[in-house]
Amino acid sequence: MALAPAESAAVVPVAQGGFRAAMRRRLAGGAVAAAAATILGVAWMLEPASAGMGTHTQLGLPPCGWVLSIGTPCPTCGMTTAFSLAAHGRVGGAVFAQPAGAFLAFVTAGAFLVGTHMALTGSSTHLLLARLWRGWMGWAMLVLVLGAWAWKIAISRGVLS
Repeated sequence: MALAPAESAAVVPVAQGGFRAAMRRRLAGGAVAAAAATILGVAWMLEPASAGMGTHTQLGLPPCGWVLSIGTPCPTCGMTTAFSLAAHGRVGGAVFAQPAGAFLAFVTAGAFLVGTHMALTGSSTHLLLARLWRGWMGWAMLVLVLGAWAWKIAISRGVLS
């Protein structure tokens, strides 16, 4: 039994979320893409500090308090420099400056691509990404940040150059 055109148009979008759900996904994707593009755009406008850290001062932020007070880089020292280097296409320099920062810069670029795809198509790509997430990945990120911090300390002490 076929539905009349008026009945099928009224039932399908409401029952499946249809148009409204797709528009919410498009708006969310657009917001993610805009935020990621803003972050990467600002990183591209900055001149990466040759010391491997300190680029954030170009944004009007103060120098790292840890470096000033105890002479040791903080866990995020070099992140802005790594983002800037990555935005300029200098991947090796980004990884050397702050491995976790370089990783996060690539995650940000991926978020831009996924967000743009969602904004243009209304797809549910975020659901696939959520299914791929595993609990150990959070721990792996913590290990990456701590390892990158040790790396940054080693560089600041002249162990690596």
